[in-house]
Amino acid sequence: IPNWLEPFWYDTYLKNRAPLPVHSNVAFVLEKNKQVEHLSQSEFVASLIISLFQYQQILSNETLPIDYQGSSPLCMSQYKTILGTARVPGHERDELQTDSNTQHIVIIINGHYYALNVFDEDDEILDYSLILDNISWMVDNSKQKVDYAVGNLTTLNRTQWAELRTHLSEINLTNRSAIDSIETALAVIVMDQNEWVNDSEMFKSMLCGDSNNRWYDKSLQFIVNNRHIAV
Repeated sequence: IPNWLEPFWYDTYLKNRAPLPVHSNVAFVLEKNKQVEHLSQSEFVASLIISLFQYQQILSNETLPIDYQGSSPLCMSQYKTILGTARVPGHERDELQTDSNTQHIVIIINGHYYALNVFDEDDEILDYSLILDNISWMVDNSKQKVDYAVGNLTTLNRTQWAELRTHLSEINLTNRSAIDSIETALAVIVMDQNEWVNDSEMFKSMLCGDSNNRWYDKSLQFIVNNRHIAV
């Protein structure tokens, strides 16, 4: 049964024209646990990718245990939009689009955007070593920073970003394909190299940091450096 508040909430949220960083998006910062803190950044990202797709398979198969509040079961319908979802800018109202069958993830490094297909021809998740090899190649080929990456546009007023997104899509089919690839990815993983002088600077970077190395429209954007993870 649909929740009576849902249409009102979505209208209020998606009609807001303010930029997403700070105004709408939130960030949770976690320290790596003891089991993975010895992994390099690339090794950790490879493990994270496999875990995300395994979790997506659990959601698709509806085998995730039911959440309870006391003895009362909770509605879990929104779990299906956690992954594979993007907030697509519109001129008056944004739209939430979910690709529940997506098989790729997007990795951002120094303003370079890479789409990695994580499944083989038998629809099985690739081996860890093969995923790691691909990530290592990305790291080696993205040492030169991009000064004006397309991710900057996701920080704009939503109507302005919608107009520019339409323009980019119309002038070049490659632009349209690239934007689609980011929006339909299971999630975005950002590999940051920043080291911060204090917690305040760290939280600022995670919440509204270098937009060359971000895509603020994704439902889940994992920002990973050597010590911390932000979602």
